[in-house]
Amino acid sequence: MKQRQSGHPRAKRSLGQNFLVDREVIHRILDTVAAGSDESILEIGPGQGALTTGLIQSGARVKAVEYDRDLAAALKEEWKDETRFQLYEEDILRFDWSPLFPLQQIVGNLPYNISSQILIKLYDSPLKPRRAVFMLQKEMAERVIAEAGSSNFGILSVYTSLYASGSIAFIIPPEAFRPRPRIQSAILLLDFDRETDPRIDDMFAFRQLVRRAFNQRRKTLRNSLRSWYDETLDPLFDWQLRPQALSTGQFVDLYLLLRDRIGSADKQP
Repeated sequence: MKQRQSGHPRAKRSLGQNFLVDREVIHRILDTVAAGSDESILEIGPGQGALTTGLIQSGARVKAVEYDRDLAAALKEEWKDETRFQLYEEDILRFDWSPLFPLQQIVGNLPYNISSQILIKLYDSPLKPRRAVFMLQKEMAERVIAEAGSSNFGILSVYTSLYASGSIAFIIPPEAFRPRPRIQSAILLLDFDRETDPRIDDMFAFRQLVRRAFNQRRKTLRNSLRSWYDETLDPLFDWQLRPQALSTGQFVDLYLLLRDRIGSADKQP
């Protein structure tokens, strides 16, 4: 593997940057990605390029999005003669990545403060990769793939289950980074192998329902959804349940019961 160059810009606390420096962990992540020759891969936040080198040397075509100007400049200089590398100096949340598809994989170290927003952006995209391999805070990864009945089960768990099957490949200790964070990280795998339930014909309304239910997760559905509930619905659902007890399929059932009421409550001009 090509040796990393010295003199890369240092981490900026204002951007929540922690750079992966442990060579064994880097190799393990690359083995997990297992990029194929000529695969098209989007790398979110390449930083100092810890994974970029291995991805390019696998034969993949790497399209990287980096927000930090100093890091972007260093990467452009390092890979200026590499035709399989394209760098976009953009904010990933505002960047229109649709022209980059088709993509086989999306890879990235997701900043904790915007990781959920990046995931939602991916779920909202009409085009999906075959797989995503993300490094993010361990607690966040656990929430993403939590199952109904778990204390970690929440809004993001429901959204994720609509599109992908997920798993945690392995945990990364704080000492693998510079500067060293206070938390553990995890490698999250998302395989986009599911078709969205065709009964959800208004994703906006479905998400309104899920958010409102979990915004008061200690309350029963009867109370948290009281603006849409009335006693005529009692025979049709168990309104004494709390949201974390519902499977994604049950949320879809609940959506079908309340769809017209959600529309009238939240979509008036």
